[in-house]
Amino acid sequence: SVLIPIAYYVHRHGLTESYRSAVGKKQDRERIQRWVNRSLVKAGVWGSGLDTLLIALRDALRKADGPEFPVEAIERAMDQRGKGLRFTKDELDDLLDSNIQNRRTFPLLALLYPYVDLRNQFHVDHVFPSARFTRARLRQAGVGEENIDALIDRSERLPNLQLLDGAANVSKQDKLPAVWLKSHFLNEGARKDFCDRNDLGEVPEAMKDFATFFEARRKRMLTRLAEVLGVEVPTATV
Repeated sequence: SVLIPIAYYVHRHGLTESYRSAVGKKQDRERIQRWVNRSLVKAGVWGSGLDTLLIALRDALRKADGPEFPVEAIERAMDQRGKGLRFTKDELDDLLDSNIQNRRTFPLLALLYPYVDLRNQFHVDHVFPSARFTRARLRQAGVGEENIDALIDRSERLPNLQLLDGAANVSKQDKLPAVWLKSHFLNEGARKDFCDRNDLGEVPEAMKDFATFFEARRKRMLTRLAEVLGVEVPTATV
């Protein structure tokens, strides 16, 4: 459903294959991608009432006479039909609790980290590998029995997920992130840049420090997500 307004926009403007890579259209592509991702992570947008919504979006596209994808006009039409893209603090918390199986996880990560070139193949990757979160391996890593269930649950949630190039993800396998970073980025500056862009911060070397890493990254992701979605979050919360 989300592709229908885009297809109509492409058709109406007579866009060709060159649109996908033209430098002059980069900003327009980013506008479309951001709108798509926001609409996909907002619960209920593409559920009931689709026919009415799509007709309204078509009308908004027909009336728009500018050279760019009319995000503002489209969002006004959505808002008038109870499909607005405004988010609350509670919704941010809910999004940050998304697990790897949630259909919103990929567009959410793409929204948070738009530098990723999605024309290439990217995987949703566990920062700390899922293979490390068995009871036996967690015990071996020195994790107390009372914390094991919580860590296994957290391992599948957004603060332990990232978008990673397919080839890099295959080579990463079940290496701890600190080990993989050193082997994949031989230059310290490149490692720091990757960590900064992905809100990884200081990546611990031991599994026993995963909980601390998880909470610290979650706070950074909350700050970034609030900025991207235009939600005011009290400083004490982040």
